[in-house]
Amino acid sequence: MIGRLFKLWVAEHLKRIPAVRIAIYGSLLLFFTPGVAHAYIDPGTGSYLLQLAVAGLLDAAFTISIYWRKLKSFLRNIFHGRKFKK
Repeated sequence: MIGRLFKLWVAEHLKRIPAVRIAIYGSLLLFFTPGVAHAYIDPGTGSYLLQLAVAGLLDAAFTISIYWRKLKSFLRNIFHGRKFKK
């Protein structure tokens, strides 16, 4: 019971003092992150990440162009009326 009341009291005070909350979260973040990582990223990984970035940009450009055409066609039909071919 006392532990629960203490948790509620702490939670209520942390809502009022954002600097304390930031300090607590920051210290927890520093505590749980490793100091030194003896690792590397090999060239194959860098090349793969570059390919992913280029593919993402091309996909976004393609998607935007498709929806741009649909939007232009929709607005053209609204403002100029449908033109039927005979």
